[in-house]
Amino acid sequence: MQPSELEQLERSLYTYRMRVTRVIDGDTVEGYLDLGLHLERKLRIRLYGINAPERRGATNVAGCAARDHLARLLSKYGESKVDGYHLLVQTSLDRDDKYGRLLGTLWGAIGGRDLVNLNGRTIEAGPAVPAPESRGR
Repeated sequence: MQPSELEQLERSLYTYRMRVTRVIDGDTVEGYLDLGLHLERKLRIRLYGINAPERRGATNVAGCAARDHLARLLSKYGESKVDGYHLLVQTSLDRDDKYGRLLGTLWGAIGGRDLVNLNGRTIEAGPAVPAPESRGR
């Protein structure tokens, strides 16, 4: 019997279960990473490969729209529970950015089986663009 795409991703290195408790902006979430053995770590994840408008200054309106779009994606594809949205995050080799946020790709599921790349969905919908460091990769 072949493992499902979800089972393969769950077993891969640098993939963790995450409980998202807050959407900071259109490309950053905060929550708890399940490290296994009943250990969790609270941190911020910067969505790898995308760049969303900031929520301050001239891009405030677009930034708020990008944050709201990401929140809607989490409610649609994350497993909603009292303590937040549960999904998977595939980190970029456990690297962080200049602000200390871990870089990662958020994965949600439809019906617990078909994976959806939420970073890609954010770009497809328009509130974010590919980040310069990830173009052409």
